[in-house]
Amino acid sequence: MSFVAEEIQIHLQEALRERMPPALYEQWFAGSEVVSCTGEVVELGVKNRFFKGWIETRYAAVLAEAAGAAVGGPVRVQVVVAPHLYGSFRKEQARAEEEAAVFVPAPVFTPPTPARRVEFGMDLNPDFTFDTFVVGASNRLAHAVALRAAEKAGEYDRVFFCGEHGVGKTHLMQAIAHEIRQNRPGAAVVYVTGERFVADFVAAHAGGKVKEFRAGYRACDVLVLDQLQVLGEGNKSATQAELLALVDELDATGRQCFFAATVGPDELTGLDVRLRDRLGAGFVDRLSLPDDAMRRELLARKLRERGVELGGEVMNVLASELGGNVRRIEGVVSRLSALVAVGGMEPTLGCVRMALDVGPVGVGRSALVWGDIVSVVSEEYGVSPEALLGRGRAGVLRRARGVGVVLCRRLLGMRWGELGRIYGGRSHATMISMVRGVPKGLFSDCVESRSVERILFRLGVGMKPSELLERQGSLFD
Repeated sequence: MSFVAEEIQIHLQEALRERMPPALYEQWFAGSEVVSCTGEVVELGVKNRFFKGWIETRYAAVLAEAAGAAVGGPVRVQVVVAPHLYGSFRKEQARAEEEAAVFVPAPVFTPPTPARRVEFGMDLNPDFTFDTFVVGASNRLAHAVALRAAEKAGEYDRVFFCGEHGVGKTHLMQAIAHEIRQNRPGAAVVYVTGERFVADFVAAHAGGKVKEFRAGYRACDVLVLDQLQVLGEGNKSATQAELLALVDELDATGRQCFFAATVGPDELTGLDVRLRDRLGAGFVDRLSLPDDAMRRELLARKLRERGVELGGEVMNVLASELGGNVRRIEGVVSRLSALVAVGGMEPTLGCVRMALDVGPVGVGRSALVWGDIVSVVSEEYGVSPEALLGRGRAGVLRRARGVGVVLCRRLLGMRWGELGRIYGGRSHATMISMVRGVPKGLFSDCVESRSVERILFRLGVGMKPSELLERQGSLFD
């Protein structure tokens, strides 16, 4: 890097930090590097084509503004894949694949130390922020209260959001956690799902570490508990008692609690009546499916992110015929972008009709389509949907494809011929071979399955990775 490029690098990174949340900066720009700078063009190097496409699609405006501030005048930014950054990325991938191939024992509960209090809980999706949350009539009050509670402690210390799957509850809950971490850096914010809370408690109980479990959760300043309805399924009386004690402890010391579930507090059958009373003691609001105006705004935003441009008439048809929740919208947009980018189709009315036609009947059809699976698997493994469905043979692509095919088979009941057409025109035998090459550890209960666990969570599927291969019938029939 030349002296001039190094100087611009320093100023550009400072300008980017000022213009975006820390999590997004760390995710997309922390490893970037100014390759060269002429009078009118700044070349910003990134580690792979996925990062290049993502930054160009989502952050072009903020990048241009930051570059202008860095050089002291208007400038054009060109994002390129830097060979040395790509080389380092490939080495990291190879090391990760070697480590994944080694057997790792099942996880046990590890209590947090004071140094990692803020990191305790689950990771947040960097895209689930207030900036990316689309506000409409169905969620306006919930959004306003969530933002106010995140900005100012003490005003809304107990909040409960409810609504069916795909209305934006998880996005809103994670946005709260992101906002509090940004506004109150010293606060220990714990985001966790009901399923993970149960798993943590069971692991702590089995390992004789219940005291450490209690100390860990009660050390938080803000508790964000998503998918709470899981605690009412089966016999979880001990876990419910633990949560009741935790909520009472946090409430007595004036700390904030945010909850979300598919139903309201009074409808949470299977929960202790005392716990239901505590959950419903604060602000409660129900989110509903997006209305027509909100659906159009969601569509427009998702299409821009994918780089798909539709004519006015075609957009009207898509908006009028596309119903369902947010996941349904994302799935159709993902399918449409794949038809354009991979299938080589023009974004015409016929292409839109194909995207709306979800194909084979399977599990949870109204809420889940193959485009959802392709989109979420791509993001989890850091590759583009086009690469996932294409012909590349990198190790991470092979693994991601295998996981995607297993999910399409198990969750949607798709046939091999249909999957072959989606995945670049591959044969029946090739598709089966692709699945046979997937490490079995990805669908077990060990650490290696964490990636599949996150994918299932984002898809809204209430299953463990190991349950996918335990379903009735052979995967290869």
